Amino acid sequence: MIQKPTPPDWSDAPVVENYTDFSREAFWGAYHWQAAVGLYRSGLHKTKGDVLDIGCGPGWLTFILKDMSPEAFCCGLDLSEEMVEAAQTIAQQKQYTDLRFVQGDAGQLPFPDNSFDLVTSCFSFRLWDDQIRGLQEAYRVVRPGGLVYIADISGDVPLEQREQILDAAPQSGRTFLKLAMEMGIPEAEVRELATKTGIPVWECRIGGMGGYLPTQREVLDWVGEGFPLRHLYSLVQGKDWARELGKYWFHLYLEKP
Repeated sequence: MIQKPTPPDWSDAPVVENYTDFSREAFWGAYHWQAAVGLYRSGLHKTKGDVLDIGCGPGWLTFILKDMSPEAFCCGLDLSEEMVEAAQTIAQQKQYTDLRFVQGDAGQLPFPDNSFDLVTSCFSFRLWDDQIRGLQEAYRVVRPGGLVYIADISGDVPLEQREQILDAAPQSGRTFLKLAMEMGIPEAEVRELATKTGIPVWECRIGGMGGYLPTQREVLDWVGEGFPLRHLYSLVQGKDWARELGKYWFHLYLEKP
């Protein structure tokens, strides 16, 4: 039996500090893509709403969601008290309002049914103790007509490609990336997990940009509504290793009728 890698100790202050800096540098573009796709696919770019970011870490995606949808209420949740404190500190420094961070478990969300219009999670799904339960909980707290959007590195990155990505990635984050790729869940298993939830409407896409190509009908329609495609591309310029890694991200969408 293959022993699973041990995840980072998210209660360790140096780990939290290093990850906060690295994730800001390495995944700033990915966070913007996920926020934009989530808001436009859910329709929240047009209206007010409530957004939950599960496994928010230091809060980068949560902040971007708030910036892109200023009238929305955004909440970030993380299992690590230290990560929540880091996010709260950044929020205070940047003087964000109508935004909240709470400690909690993805498998037992501390919110009533039908609390949010968009529930999202970036780069934490592989760390959840029970992915099926976590997906069911995310679905429980999203409102009818709402969207759950989960994205993470899959376990399908070829070994040779992993080494090339690590060699090109920032030195400060290679430990995090190595573990992430080792712990990644293969696409086939993601689909199996989604099926086992019993959730009736879902789809799994692979690749960067939320699993969409820029020429697809949905994206062209979004661009017509203001989707910041050119700006999003500018955020990933010069990060070839991150774009290569993006080819192996999965994007799981759960829709609640």
